[in-house]
Amino acid sequence: MQLAKLFLTLAAGTIFAFSPKWAAAQTNFWQQTNGPLGATINAVAINQTDGNVFTAVQNVGMIRSTNKGASWSVVNTGLTSLDIRALLINTNGHVFAGTAQGVFRSTDNGATWAPSNIGLPNVKSIYSLSANSSGHIFAGLSSSGSGVFRTTDNGGNWSKVFAANIGVQTLAINSRGDILAGTSGSGIQRSIDNGNSWTAVNNGLYDFMINALAINQSANEIFAGLNCGVFRSIDSGNNWTSVNAGLIYTQIMTWFMRLPLIRAGGSMPERASSNCAVLVFATTAIFFVRQTTAGVGRRSPRN
Repeated sequence: MQLAKLFLTLAAGTIFAFSPKWAAAQTNFWQQTNGPLGATINAVAINQTDGNVFTAVQNVGMIRSTNKGASWSVVNTGLTSLDIRALLINTNGHVFAGTAQGVFRSTDNGATWAPSNIGLPNVKSIYSLSANSSGHIFAGLSSSGSGVFRTTDNGGNWSKVFAANIGVQTLAINSRGDILAGTSGSGIQRSIDNGNSWTAVNNGLYDFMINALAINQSANEIFAGLNCGVFRSIDSGNNWTSVNAGLIYTQIMTWFMRLPLIRAGGSMPERASSNCAVLVFATTAIFFVRQTTAGVGRRSPRN
């Protein structure tokens, strides 16, 4: 069965794919797209309504592909910061970019951008964006004392819902609407009431520096990427267990999931594995590839 395409950012040369099913490797499992090459990619988002792919490229800004990666174009009109760290596309097809100068929104598929910062503090480096099923959007700010902000009107106005003493690096929301915030020193904070109150859920974690979060909604699994590896929770974050078997380098910096697939980006080439029925990728990141066939099987490193 064909799966939707999975887009990954890779680094200097190596990728490993793992599946618990261990099916035979497929010919032409990966195809390199026609860019962006030789650039650091900070974030990726896919518009589910038309398949357009948005990519935040360091020192370049926003680039977009309207043909599944065959070609790319720069779409920076209205952006005043090219330091983009987070991307989100809501169910209306509106694209949100978290930058060093706050949130920018495009309502015309990236053709133009406008700031969406009412209620955000002056120092507003946005490192994470996430939305729940009600369309409420949450922004995690990286600067100390900033915390998590929420908008209930499509970015028109923001209000603080979590005051963190340190930065919020990553956000994820599960199918029940639980919000998880990964911080740069206080571990994982969870809200079960749309951000109105928060509780630390760090039982089992070795380190409280949380670089990345991803959720496998079909299996109610949460994955956390730390400097000391990958941790998984199967009870909404109440307890965490290490799933580092097979990892050579354990500094996990980014995830990209498009069910039933997960991707992890690490500081060195590595293979990440877990006991979940998904694919997990661990790489060092810098070029762009896509998956065009069902993702079961193990691949050797690609040079």
